[in-house]
Amino acid sequence: MTRRPLFMTIAAIALMTSRAAADEHRTRVSEIFLSDVLQGDAAQFIELYDPKREPFPEDTYHLGIYDTAGALLDVVPVDPPPGTLRYLVATQAAERLFGMRADALLATVLPTEGQVCFEVTEEGENEVISCLAYGCVDQLVEAEFANDTGMAPFEGQSIQRQRVDQSYEIADPTPDRANITGIAGQPDCAPPPGDDDTDDNDNPPPDDNPPPDMEEEPPPDTDDGGCQLAGSTGSSSSLALVGLGLLALRRRRRLTR
Repeated sequence: MTRRPLFMTIAAIALMTSRAAADEHRTRVSEIFLSDVLQGDAAQFIELYDPKREPFPEDTYHLGIYDTAGALLDVVPVDPPPGTLRYLVATQAAERLFGMRADALLATVLPTEGQVCFEVTEEGENEVISCLAYGCVDQLVEAEFANDTGMAPFEGQSIQRQRVDQSYEIADPTPDRANITGIAGQPDCAPPPGDDDTDDNDNPPPDDNPPPDMEEEPPPDTDDGGCQLAGSTGSSSSLALVGLGLLALRRRRRLTR
């Protein structure tokens, strides 16, 4: 049996548990603002929140921006100092709009639906610490400590993490301030109806009128103002008289023989 020195075993255990010990694993994406009524998506921000004010010992932290299919769109470098409670990443337009100064510049445009993850790179390997997926996301990016979901924020609103139950609600933006309660719910991601999903009520009513080539022919018009009927009666009377004359002539011939 191979014996390993005690210090090597302790070092291995410490290496495996260092991330979960207290470094930054409680950090969450606390708020996302996507667009302003006037400035559109030029004004955007992301807020990170760490309730335990952890030490953040690394210098390779970043935000991973993903689409709804889990594909990486961009990486935003961040560098929270030790003891950070809130860390704001914003565009310059958002800084002017809300009158605040960001801790890091947001130089990419966030998608209307997608995922934002807090990550760290160590020894060439990337570790996803926590993620927030907003809107209808098909493939979640797997995070080690939290995979949160919520609705995509409306224009002029933000999606915010609630302190009581750690759910996410839509409310007026509160950059670098405590979040507030708003509209709760999850995105409605039901697929649109297909071409085969037809409603019988949409069908037109049947047409009782036959097509032109199948219409019945009208009966012949025998009304000629009474002329034909009168002529027919006179012809019949004349024929009857001729017949009676011939009969009488035959009888006379028989009697004279």
